[in-house]
Amino acid sequence: MKDLTTSQAVQLIRGPEGSEIKLYIQRISKNDGKEEEFRISITREKINLPSVIITTTTREGKNIVIVEISSISEYTTKLFMEEITPLISQGVGGIILDLRGNS
Repeated sequence: MKDLTTSQAVQLIRGPEGSEIKLYIQRISKNDGKEEEFRISITREKINLPSVIITTTTREGKNIVIVEISSISEYTTKLFMEEITPLISQGVGGIILDLRGNS
């Protein structure tokens, strides 16, 4: 698949949930830098990726909330509000909204 786009590769790998696919992998080993080859079988299933991920950090004694929004869907606003509201009520020194991975 090295000559395919990501979309083309995904189209070949996708299939009915519960069905199995066999993948032949070639990669460079992190351990010794040599090429390694192996086969794996995987069972296709639905992948749920959260569109809102919240982490907190402390800077200069203040709590900072980092909100990563990876995609915007009909549920994103609800998820955002459910996650951020309790944090705001606890008091925060700032909010960073990270939209870098947003498709």
